[in-house]
Amino acid sequence: MLTILTVTLDEFVQRYPPRPPRKAPDNEGQLRLLRAQDGVFEVARPVQPQVARGIPGQNAAQGRHLWVFVPSRIPAIVEVASVTPPLDGLVKHTNLTGGADASSGGELWFDASEPHKLYVNGASGRYGPQSPQALEDAVSVFQAGGFDVVSVGWDDEVDLPARVLR
Repeated sequence: MLTILTVTLDEFVQRYPPRPPRKAPDNEGQLRLLRAQDGVFEVARPVQPQVARGIPGQNAAQGRHLWVFVPSRIPAIVEVASVTPPLDGLVKHTNLTGGADASSGGELWFDASEPHKLYVNGASGRYGPQSPQALEDAVSVFQAGGFDVVSVGWDDEVDLPARVLR
């Protein structure tokens, strides 16, 4: 049974210590640490007005951001960010850490009509939550930050975070 209690980022990082990425990079660009000038921002309220918005399942790539939990921060970036010099492909979660350790990661969407509403999943091959409870705790971190959160949930058939909102 899942326990749904508000968990702060600091509590999450204590409960789920940062760990190395589970998947090796496909190229050196996936280890490049992206910064604010590349479009990286901190997930916090109030949400920056220029943040791309969307809803998973409705042109899911539009507005899809990658997020990770690192001590004291939740950096995020839109997955289709245009950075200089360009990456070989899409932004990866390791671009938010420079390949360093993280406690969790996934994707999120900022709702287009409700500024405090997020859709969150744990879809990260490198830092994704490793249990349904870890995913629920990650969702509660966003809730503790003042967001109304819709979790994409856990896929029991494959025992991984669900990627698609059902």
